[in-house]
Amino acid sequence: MTRPPSSTPLSSISAQHPTAANTHATEPGVAQIAALPTIVQHLKALEAGRLVSSAKIGRVRTYQLVPDAFGTAIDWLHRQRPSAQRQVDRLTALLVESTKNPEGEQQ
Repeated sequence: MTRPPSSTPLSSISAQHPTAANTHATEPGVAQIAALPTIVQHLKALEAGRLVSSAKIGRVRTYQLVPDAFGTAIDWLHRQRPSAQRQVDRLTALLVESTKNPEGEQQ
């Protein structure tokens, strides 16, 4: 399964292995969807949100994921799950009901 193009440039950032922004710009398929300045802009936004950190070594700036940075988002998603599940259940019931014929039988 291939990744959607919008996720390609930044999906290889890791917490264990810092990588330079130009590394992401040379990944297969990235040149068609994002230039290096665009990638750097996205990385700066992620850094401002404390999801990635950067370090400059000589002329090269490397980026890596901040360990546990996604904990808050994961906690929020867990809290939203019951509500989302209720909505899915209601939608399922509505779709099942909408497929019944006038006699109430499933089509």
